[in-house]
Amino acid sequence: MGEFADTNYNNAITRDNLLSMLYPRLVLAKQLLSDEGVIFCSIDDKNHAYVKGVFDEIFGDRNYIGEYVRQSKVGGGNDSKFIVKEHEYCIVYTKDKSSAEPMGIDHNEKYLKRYKEEDENGRYFWDTLARPGLKNPIYYDIPLPDGTSINRGWICSEKTFYEKLNNGQIRIKENDRDSDGKYSIQFKQYLNSKKIPRSFSTDFGGNTDGTSDLEKIFGDKIFSYPKPVKFIKTILSTLSKDYLIVLDFFAGSGTTGQAVLELNKEDGGNRTFILCTNNEITKSTPNGIAYDVTSKRLKRVMSGSCYDGTNDFEWIKKNSPLGDNLDVYEIAEVSNSEQTEGKSPFDVIDEELYGEVKMTPKDKIKWVCENFSVTQKYLEDLN
Repeated sequence: MGEFADTNYNNAITRDNLLSMLYPRLVLAKQLLSDEGVIFCSIDDKNHAYVKGVFDEIFGDRNYIGEYVRQSKVGGGNDSKFIVKEHEYCIVYTKDKSSAEPMGIDHNEKYLKRYKEEDENGRYFWDTLARPGLKNPIYYDIPLPDGTSINRGWICSEKTFYEKLNNGQIRIKENDRDSDGKYSIQFKQYLNSKKIPRSFSTDFGGNTDGTSDLEKIFGDKIFSYPKPVKFIKTILSTLSKDYLIVLDFFAGSGTTGQAVLELNKEDGGNRTFILCTNNEITKSTPNGIAYDVTSKRLKRVMSGSCYDGTNDFEWIKKNSPLGDNLDVYEIAEVSNSEQTEGKSPFDVIDEELYGEVKMTPKDKIKWVCENFSVTQKYLEDLN
């Protein structure tokens, strides 16, 4: 890869630029993650393989958890000569897979209704043991009370069948007259504490949903290609809701912040977020994206009004303010892995930017070591 590329939204970002820009950020992200921490990266199919290779190098392929396939748009067939591209990927890695907590989504009330019975092992319902439609069902005869037998292809071995039959977790049930067959074989299907997320879903929200989310807050399309709130909420909901710190260092329009706030309000979680974005100035954002989009969006959904006190936007008409507190900081252009010849972090970190008075060299060394020890490391030290 080339030198860490200087890129911005006004330049065409080549693949080499993209990978060079991502590499040091991912190295720092790994330093910031707790041992059980998880990192998500949304990427299109064009760069998916290359970005995954960078993740494998930094996090190790052993810490690859999987990926989500999100239907990002529908249609466009008339504009495509070959394959209509309707999806994007979200790559998922952890810092240490052996320490990572299992992922899971809370069950909704509709799903829970079927689990009507309960025993010492938890809630359950009686499900059919027959699975003739499986790719490889297991066939063996099960004797019935009337002296006949049944063999429809089962989901467990014959040994497991008799073990569960003896401990009451399988039953041979006589069916109603109108049923298909006189007897059916049923087993106790227990409720898992969480629903394990699936890699493919059409329930993540598409690109138009992200645009619609913003238009309800700003009244027009003020930012290109925003991620839908539903997508970020879905992947974050698979993690612990207690004391989770969510860092988004490509925050853009601030979707992640809104998603965290909505989740906390829905389930009483204690998640917090840190958003980082550049402050690119465009025709629609004369004060920069950070001020005209990111912070304004969060101010509106958190308090119900903008900085000037106005509240004439669609979102607040159908939602109550999400509450919480927001601090906005401008950070000077300081490299968190300073490697310029002749310079060190002690030279480039300005304590006055952090609300401190000018320090003596001795005091500054102590202050930098105490507050920046996690981020100030040379990249080659991590290989």
